[in-house]
Amino acid sequence: MKFSPQNFLYSALLSSAFLGCFSSQAAADTSTQHGFYVFQKVCMDCHGMADVHYGDMAKLGIPLSYLKEWAESRHATLKDPIASPFPTIEAAKAAYGDAPPDMSQLARYIKGGSFYIEKMLKSYEPAPKDFKLGPNSYYNPVALSHHKVFRMPYPFMKETMTYPDGKIADVPQMAQDVTQFLNWAAAPHNKNRFLYGTAILLYLAVMLGLLISLKKMIP
Repeated sequence: MKFSPQNFLYSALLSSAFLGCFSSQAAADTSTQHGFYVFQKVCMDCHGMADVHYGDMAKLGIPLSYLKEWAESRHATLKDPIASPFPTIEAAKAAYGDAPPDMSQLARYIKGGSFYIEKMLKSYEPAPKDFKLGPNSYYNPVALSHHKVFRMPYPFMKETMTYPDGKIADVPQMAQDVTQFLNWAAAPHNKNRFLYGTAILLYLAVMLGLLISLKKMIP
């Protein structure tokens, strides 16, 4: 095949590296969007996200009309951060014995990161007979490796959730999706950096093709 800038760009776009980047990003975006709905329906009863605003969810493809209605239902606007459902830390402690953590940076600062979060969400089970649990305490062998007493109750009261796109998720899938969402929430601008980086790579590929072509044309 005769070399041309067009052929060069075409080959680059069809390479496994480029296609792998875009396909993995698309899969991550779908999981992150699903994870938002898990956060909204399950996690928000106890947790807030002080570093993330309602309007930020539009970056996940959530319709602005939906986000506006959601924010207004909580007496907020799209520019407001997602506040804790508790008015004070004392109120949170009174309800659970400990204040549920803000989830904005949870995937970044918790020991074990997203791997720990996903595994913990999947690991609730009945306590052994010889294991004594106090009030407002729950047995989770993964969580107990971090905490002497684990205060968070089992979050998935329903064993399945139907997402707006029709997909039905079981508990492992919900745990995976909400973990993906928490990863995004810890760095919500990473997708923009990915897109900018991809655009720069495409630009450099075109320029390289043009330079090679011009060099061949010069005697």
